[in-house]
Amino acid sequence: MRRNGRRLAIGMMVTLLLAAGLSLTGVQAYALDIDTPRNAGERVLALSGRFLQNEAERVAAVLRAVGPFDVVTFDSTGGSVLGAIEVGELLRREGLATRIESGRTCSSACLFAFAGGRHRQVERGGRVGVHRATLTGNEERIAAVVAAARSGDHGAVVRAIGRFEQASTAAATAQMQHLNDMGISVRLMALHVEVDHDAMHWLTPEELRSFAVVNALED
Repeated sequence: MRRNGRRLAIGMMVTLLLAAGLSLTGVQAYALDIDTPRNAGERVLALSGRFLQNEAERVAAVLRAVGPFDVVTFDSTGGSVLGAIEVGELLRREGLATRIESGRTCSSACLFAFAGGRHRQVERGGRVGVHRATLTGNEERIAAVVAAARSGDHGAVVRAIGRFEQASTAAATAQMQHLNDMGISVRLMALHVEVDHDAMHWLTPEELRSFAVVNALED
């Protein structure tokens, strides 16, 4: 019964996230680039660019077609929260390791995909950045609030704001649940909410270890 209740709750959060179109780091929509670079002694799946919704389907197709892989690397500035969470869950099911290589960045929503690695490594010179999610890029929701305000209908304004609040709460809950499921400290969410969506906090090596973002040794 408890498991069924949890599945229902997660399903509701996914529905709200889809409706919200919640993203991290802006509103651009470029599909994730998936590559399989050659690396001596190691089979690598490289993910770069921005996460969109349903990226997990594309990644799963590559895993089926040309896998298995030893490690998944990242170089991404974020994108869809839900898309990144689903990729992270896929990587965990596949038992893959994740790595951010020197000179590469994994910021915003990318963290939730990286979190899926059973063994997570950030090389010296690699960076992980966090900040707060935003709904300001969802033009449909912005237009709904503007229309409600212009109508002079107090009830419509309250309902529009309420939908924003509901989506924001669902997003925070989904992110915390995912981090917890992946073995990362939910204390990390404090940084997410403290840092404005147009700023970035780059995690220090100490923070990476303290929040269990990494659990593998650096090279």
